[in-house]
Order: sequence, then structure tokens, then C-alpha cells
Amino acid sequence: MKTLIKILKEENESSELAGDILNDSVVALMSGRPSEEIKSLKGRADSNPGELLKSVGVNSLPGSSSKISNLEEIFKGMISGDNVSKDHPAQKFKNFFDTPKMVIAPNKTAPGILIRLTADSKKAIGKSGSPKKTLRIFAFWFASIVTAINNSNPSYFGIESNKFKFQFASGQQALLIYVSSGKSWKNL
Repeated sequence: MKTLIKILKEENESSELAGDILNDSVVALMSGRPSEEIKSLKGRADSNPGELLKSVGVNSLPGSSSKISNLEEIFKGMISGDNVSKDHPAQKFKNFFDTPKMVIAPNKTAPGILIRLTADSKKAIGKSGSPKKTLRIFAFWFASIVTAINNSNPSYFGIESNKFKFQFASGQQALLIYVSSGKSWKNL
């Protein structure tokens, strides 16, 4: 099996990095103990990954050679609600999140995905709490989708779930997702 560093280097050499450079203060989101609901979601990702993916509209996996682009497409589909019925709870993702977009680490060597809150969701959160706390809950959701994909198709990403980082881009008030074997966003 290839190491994570080799996979990412091959991917970055074979494709141009797309997106704007994200030079923002980035902090961890997924520290601490998750709620019982999140534990249950993680349990579904482990015990019934196909059903979890289907429940959020992930019915097929994109076939690009770029792992991070594939993940962006998966999250775009999930947030759009296009693959679930009009009355399905997953339809609410599009009211809460803007379309994910590709970003580039400050040293211009690694890609990431930025998922911003919509203007309406920022207003609602501003009245009742912190965007960081709210995005922490959704970071566990998005991480569970990665785990479900890895559990249902281990060779799809070829990267362990814990190498996907879900962090808070404070200036953007957004969720940042990237792959790393321990380096921070600014040091990739």
C-alpha cells in the first residue's frame, strides 16, 4: 500500500491545484466527546455504511483521479439534496451550507475543501450560539460520511479516515476539510 505522502504527491503532480489560496486561522473542530446522536451516527458509518450514504443522497461515487475532488463532489451532492425526496430531512443541508469549493493551502502544495455557512444560517447561529460550535456538530457528520465511504469501499480513497482533517477556518466562519498525516493547514 502506498503511503499517504506518496498518494498526495502523485495526485498533486498529476493535476493542477484549483481554487483560491486559503490563508486563514484554522483550528481543530473535532476535539472532545461527541454527543450521543453523533456516536450513533458514527455507529451507522461503521455498521451500515451503505444505508447512511443513501440517507444523505450519496448513491454513487465520482470517478475522478483526484481524491479531494471526488470528496468535494460527494459533499456537493449531499448538500444540494438532489438525490433525496423533497420532504427528506437531508434537503435542509442546502439551506444551511453554501456549495463546497476547492481551496489551496498557503504554501500552494495541497488542496482542501471549504464549506461555508449560508448567510441565513450565520444570522440564525449568531443569535443563538457560535458558528464554531455548530460546525463542530456538522464536522462529525461529514467525517462520518468519509468513514462510511471507507467502510463500504476501502480502496476508493485509499486513505484512512483519520487522515481527513475537519477544521474551523475562523475568518471564513467555515468548515475546512483536507488530508494530512499530522501537518497543520498552514504547514502542508
